[in-house]
Amino acid sequence: MLALGDGPGSEAALLKVTQAEPQWSSAYAALGATYYAEAKFKEAIESYRKAIEIEPNNATALAGMGLARVMKGDRDGVREIERAIKADPNCALAHLNLAIVYSQSKSKREWSRSEDEFKKAIQMNSQGLEFQNSSAEKMLADVQKRKK
Repeated sequence: MLALGDGPGSEAALLKVTQAEPQWSSAYAALGATYYAEAKFKEAIESYRKAIEIEPNNATALAGMGLARVMKGDRDGVREIERAIKADPNCALAHLNLAIVYSQSKSKREWSRSEDEFKKAIQMNSQGLEFQNSSAEKMLADVQKRKK
């Protein structure tokens, strides 16, 4: 539902799922992603935190929480994203979120790191299962333009 642009519908469905299956970490991570997409960062962080309580090494939840924290102005959220990469080095979403954080920096060094992370994320997500590669490719192109 979220991929189709129905954030409220996705939120309502996932709230029902988390009530029916309160120990399903992935449902809370998906709810966090829905809240994030709706710019409800506080709620996103709470949902991701619940997912992590259930499954401490849930890389998707760690990466999501880290990015949501950064978007709320807490730069220390990067630590969760890095923890996600340690928990699952093949989590394309974690690499994407790290790339997004570094792409917002004013540091050319972080832009370079951002470029590397975007490339890793896109390569790891060759089947497009974790996010839309076209969006990541556009963000990568923006970083590359700024570097010039």
